[in-house]
Amino acid sequence: MNTLRASLLALAAAASSARGAEPARRADKPTLPPLAIAVDSARAACDIVLGHKASLPVPALRGGRAAYRAFFFPLLRRGTELLALHPATLATFAARGGGVECAEFPDVSEPYRKTLGPAAGPAAAGLTFPQFQSRQAELFSLTEQAGMAFSRGESGSEARRAARGFRAAFEALAEPGLGAYYRAASPDFWSWVERVAGKP
Repeated sequence: MNTLRASLLALAAAASSARGAEPARRADKPTLPPLAIAVDSARAACDIVLGHKASLPVPALRGGRAAYRAFFFPLLRRGTELLALHPATLATFAARGGGVECAEFPDVSEPYRKTLGPAAGPAAAGLTFPQFQSRQAELFSLTEQAGMAFSRGESGSEARRAARGFRAAFEALAEPGLGAYYRAASPDFWSWVERVAGKP
């Protein structure tokens, strides 16, 4: 009888522990950063077809206020490698709410190449998906910090720290062959980064 009672108590304790752990597991589920949600909303608003990848968002100005731009580009599979092709659509949007503006990607003055290199940044190689999500969330946070400093025209020590932090995280995850396209998406922002952050 004592053995049965002990077993029942153990089962009850295990069930109670499992119920208590359930909210913790739900709380551990990663939530998308606001910028990631905004990029997904821009994809839907611009009617981007499946198979096109979204670029990383970069700060911009819209009507003198903080905004972001992302472009969408098709992919080419060559063996086990995914390659980026020329972007077709540029979206401008706010991080939290507001309308999305969709436009054809502007011309980029560089020699034509059929493909634009790997469709992932150098730091993405070897990362698990949760690790990549963590790095991306960190980048998106730094992007918002740099975007706010840029929109206010700041150039002090805090702005320098924001610009340098953004640049380092961005260069680690950005597609290496799309540099000219990122610059064309928001030239004023990149001029600000170079001026405030200085040379890498």
